[in-house]
Amino acid sequence: MRLFVTMLLTATLLGCSTIDKAQHKFNTLWPKDHDAMMFNQLVAIDLAVEKIDCEAPDWFYIQGMVDHLTRYAEYRYDQQVENLQGLSAHLTKLSESTNPTFCKLGKKTADSRIDAIVKAWRDR
Repeated sequence: MRLFVTMLLTATLLGCSTIDKAQHKFNTLWPKDHDAMMFNQLVAIDLAVEKIDCEAPDWFYIQGMVDHLTRYAEYRYDQQVENLQGLSAHLTKLSESTNPTFCKLGKKTADSRIDAIVKAWRDR
């Protein structure tokens, strides 16, 4: 009888673990529903990138917003997490340079990453 109860408890616990893993996998495969907070934050980042003056760039404020959005996307298992992480790394590199030419090229790259995220989130 003890063996049966032990096997039953083991199967139950393994089943819970398997269900949890399957649910996590399911959450990462399908797109999430539209989230107004995330899209609003992305619009704020896009506007802030547009307003950057490459003669005296200040990426600190934008970096904070991107980090905030990246963490939020990680918590939601959003598919754009990798793109947001790339944008964050890109802004870190931009903040280390004061070269205006590098800044202008960096703004174009940041805009293309933002556009990719917008296209992914547009029809949700």
